[in-house]
Amino acid sequence: MSIQKKNIIILVLLDIAYVLLSINVVLSYYLTDTASWYAYIPFVLILTLGLTGFLIYRRKSEALLPISKTQYLLTRVLTVTFLIVYVLQMIIIPNPQEYQASLSIGMGSFLAAIGLSALLLHLYILLKGFNK
Repeated sequence: MSIQKKNIIILVLLDIAYVLLSINVVLSYYLTDTASWYAYIPFVLILTLGLTGFLIYRRKSEALLPISKTQYLLTRVLTVTFLIVYVLQMIIIPNPQEYQASLSIGMGSFLAAIGLSALLLHLYILLKGFNK
């Protein structure tokens, strides 16, 4: 199997956004009441990553990278798992200050592990394609 290089780059940007969102889950417990400006930082970072991904996607490049069926399946599983866990976290912990810090830290750590796993997988695919 093969996948377009620009799609893998967009997935890497998405994984970076996952890691930023998971860090935000942990930091929102500590910074929501003390720094009202803090909410804009993750928003601006995610917006910047999104615009960068859009510009990359608009390129005319058709370069292909090899990807195994297992890597493709793992990409889909990690993406859907992050989405489900993040939405559940938003439903379970609507206001982080009402719960213990360990709940936010645990959920954020789990989300970060998913995001980092996906990031490492996509970087591996991207770097392996450059070695050919």
